[in-house]
Amino acid sequence: ELDSRSLTYSSLATTRFGAFPCLPTLDVHYCSQLRRQSRESMISQLLNYATQLEEYARDAEYACANVIALLKKSFQEYGVDPPPLPSPIPLTSYPLDYATPQAICP
Repeated sequence: ELDSRSLTYSSLATTRFGAFPCLPTLDVHYCSQLRRQSRESMISQLLNYATQLEEYARDAEYACANVIALLKKSFQEYGVDPPPLPSPIPLTSYPLDYATPQAICP
């Protein structure tokens, strides 16, 4: 059945799964392999995006630290008190409640 539909991994991005009526008869092992391959692909893409985001955050943090150091010296030169910096928000104020997709949609 999969051979007659030409469903290979490379064609999954262009294949419309709802276009043919025999979808419920797909092999369970084939579907689990598709899920595993999709999960691995998603994890590698997430790691790639997280690396890019981490580099951006590191560069922005470094630039901000440079500006603060420059302004601190300028305030000291002119004898002006620097404005107070806002207090940082602690990480505990962001909830990290995670529920697996299997628990949300069984």
